[in-house]
Amino acid sequence: MTTATASSVDIPSDNDLPLSAHLTEPAEPTIDMPEIPVAPGNSAQSAAQRLGGKGGHSWPPSSDRRALMLKLLSVLVFCVLLGAVLFLWFTVRQQQIQLTTLDAAFRSGQLQTLPDRMQSIEDRQQQYVLKSQSEKWQHSLSEQAQSLTTFQQQLSSLGTEVKAVRAEAARAVAGQDDTGMKLDALQNALNTQTLRIDALETWKEAWNKRSAPATTKTVQAPGGSPSPVKKQSKPRPRKLIPPFSLVSTELRGGQTYAVILPAGEGGWAQLRMLSPGESVSGWTLVNVSGNHAEFQVNGQVQRLTL
Repeated sequence: MTTATASSVDIPSDNDLPLSAHLTEPAEPTIDMPEIPVAPGNSAQSAAQRLGGKGGHSWPPSSDRRALMLKLLSVLVFCVLLGAVLFLWFTVRQQQIQLTTLDAAFRSGQLQTLPDRMQSIEDRQQQYVLKSQSEKWQHSLSEQAQSLTTFQQQLSSLGTEVKAVRAEAARAVAGQDDTGMKLDALQNALNTQTLRIDALETWKEAWNKRSAPATTKTVQAPGGSPSPVKKQSKPRPRKLIPPFSLVSTELRGGQTYAVILPAGEGGWAQLRMLSPGESVSGWTLVNVSGNHAEFQVNGQVQRLTL
């Protein structure tokens, strides 16, 4: 249910209008309208009808409501803005009060303990720096100790290798000396055997010269005088020249060996050891006894003497 409220409205008359209104607006024809009884509840309408008299305009009720709503909206927006401004001012004021209180408290109490705190921070920082430096030094010392240990191990292994090389060189020198001594002994034995061979050759030549005249035997013929008969001598085995020289005989592990040097070979590296049954250039070793070695060549036994 809508209740209409009557309000007093100031209605301007024709005499109150400005001069420009009379000059610009043309005069409207007057229309005689009968008087209409006005109800008490239509006072606004009657006022609007009175405005539409001579030289006046009619104002509809909707425009009044619109203007009123605009005014109310403007007032409401202004109130909201004013409230927001007041709230912001109050908030800022409270913040300023709190800041002032905190500043006073800080200046009164916190500034007194600030040097102590700074000193403790500096002490901690110095301790941390010293600790970090000591850790770095310990790490560096551990690395150097590890490097020194590795170097000592390498040095010890190198010393072991040097000792092994020296021992090998000493063994090589000793072996060389032993080889030289053996070569000297073999050379002396060869010289001795050469002298013995020369002596045997001389003795053989002298023996051949002595046994050169043939022995004759006289046989009596049946008819009278005896005729000399020559004694047939057995053919002696022809001595062959061996293609090697008998150097020595050795006994190793219960086995006797003959050490020979091939003819025409000047190096002692060509020395060979023959056991019974082995052959060299058709000469097969048959037996080794003392300073003698017997070889079989073409069915004949040749005996070589040192």
